[in-house]
Amino acid sequence: MEHLSFNKVELPANERRKRKGFGSTITKDFSKQGEALIFQLNEQTEENLLLSKALKFSPYLVMKVELEKESSLTDDNISKLESMGLRVIDMENKELMVLFADDYQLQEFRSALHNYKNGVIAKTKVENEDLFTMIKSVSRWGSNDRKGQDINKLFSEDYIDCYLWIFDSIEETRIKMEEFIANVQSHNAKYCDKYVSQSVAIVRLKIKKRRIRLLFRASFGLSY
Repeated sequence: MEHLSFNKVELPANERRKRKGFGSTITKDFSKQGEALIFQLNEQTEENLLLSKALKFSPYLVMKVELEKESSLTDDNISKLESMGLRVIDMENKELMVLFADDYQLQEFRSALHNYKNGVIAKTKVENEDLFTMIKSVSRWGSNDRKGQDINKLFSEDYIDCYLWIFDSIEETRIKMEEFIANVQSHNAKYCDKYVSQSVAIVRLKIKKRRIRLLFRASFGLSY
């Protein structure tokens, strides 16, 4: 695989998250905060459901959660999120975290959020208040989050490297990689090579620059 170059090596999520944080000291009206987060969540999940029906493979839901500046996640906060069916896959800084959800409807997370909104008491305070008060916004990953190469600098026909998400097992990663390859080939992108390990999965394609917009739309539901 000498023709593949890597700009940086990302540690697996379980290595990146080995740090302590401080819980939120912010106080919010849990009813208004819960209602705002539920509204944002509904918008993002509905959009992803439409996208999943339009594409030939199943695009797992990747969510971005922005934290209030005064807040950062603790290990307990991360464990709570995972108990709600979400996986932390990246923590870029204390204000931004990225979540990975296997369930498009986010049923466990949504249920916990409704309990918070309705003021359900867990022992002596509102259930999950420490977690939901530190969240500023919830959104899907957009095109700017997903693009690493400068598309405008490509030749009329050029190579692009597509980095895929790493799943719990290398076999699951391989299966999603093959689905991705089949889908992009159906949109006139030439598959050149691939590499998959426990920590990285990459597919190299050759494509005409004028067709990248169509590929992005067909494979990711994105524009650039």
